[in-house]
Amino acid sequence: MSRDPSHADLRIAKMYRVFCTVAQMVVDRGYLIRRPEALKNFNDSSEAPMTFSEFKRAFVKLNEVEKAPGGAEEAAASGNAAAPPVVVEEVDRDAIRFHCKKPIITVEHTTTAEVEDAGRPSSSGEQSSAGVMVFFSQEDHVTVNGVLQLRHSAMKKKATSMIVICQGKVFPSVKRDLEEISGRLSAETGEALMHIQLLEEDDLVFNFTHHETVPKHFPLTTDESDVFLKEKGLKVAQLPRMKKDDPIALYFGLQRGCIVRIERETELCGVYDMYRQII
Repeated sequence: MSRDPSHADLRIAKMYRVFCTVAQMVVDRGYLIRRPEALKNFNDSSEAPMTFSEFKRAFVKLNEVEKAPGGAEEAAASGNAAAPPVVVEEVDRDAIRFHCKKPIITVEHTTTAEVEDAGRPSSSGEQSSAGVMVFFSQEDHVTVNGVLQLRHSAMKKKATSMIVICQGKVFPSVKRDLEEISGRLSAETGEALMHIQLLEEDDLVFNFTHHETVPKHFPLTTDESDVFLKEKGLKVAQLPRMKKDDPIALYFGLQRGCIVRIERETELCGVYDMYRQII
């Protein structure tokens, strides 16, 4: 990643936009943001979570970067071993890490399907909530070992899934290896240990779900899916398909077998719904 001071403002502006999209994305997935503290009350994905000025005050730090005026060759010719370090502004990628939880559900007011969605009941009579952590990778190109270190941190926080925001393109070999690791089952309990999702910064600079040409999408819960299929007398396999690497499926973190409702509107038909299964 370039550390040229002249590019600092562009990098910060890009990270601000990525940060906003990530905040909107986790809210659209039904999570409550616990960290960063500044976003604890953010729950409206149609708005930006904070202004650019607030983002800079909260998450931008000063960092010294060695840079020789005119380049290394000119510095060597002038007899200077190194020029004084240049102070540049950089986003603190650890500080913008997200820790989110699903809302607590009281067991006596839920269906069996809702309990399965959220996790196992706790001894207090309330539903223990599923959690997701969002990491902004420090690596120019994410590696398997780097993600495994983040996975260890997420598991210590008892998160059930994690999202890694990658600075550069993700190599196919890394994707393949992490897909094998993601969702691996515990030998003791048979439960999925951690679902891992990789997203690239360049894909998050703009929240495409806000574009006027993109219809509204509403992922169904397990309970809603069961009710819909029963009412229509259908099986999941009979629904039209959407691939799990479709931008909408990636945005909502949808897995194979999930159902999403799509709300469309035309002048002729008005508002109508369509349904897709994720494959």
